[in-house]
Amino acid sequence: MSFLRYIPAMGIYETLYSFLGAFGVPMGDPGTHRWSQGYPRLVQLPGGPPLPSSITVTPDHLRYPKA
Repeated sequence: MSFLRYIPAMGIYETLYSFLGAFGVPMGDPGTHRWSQGYPRLVQLPGGPPLPSSITVTPDHLRYPKA
């Protein structure tokens, strides 16, 4: 008897596993579209500003916002 039980993936993991199951490749592989928040754009938008070459992160950027 096992005390462990299966729990289906939730949130972003549900999306990632669904994408893999539907297309046979992980999300973010060349030729795939990034469906989820958290995947940065890697190419400049036509007519848009250039992508930054670097960013500066300070400790203040790591705080949670106020409720």
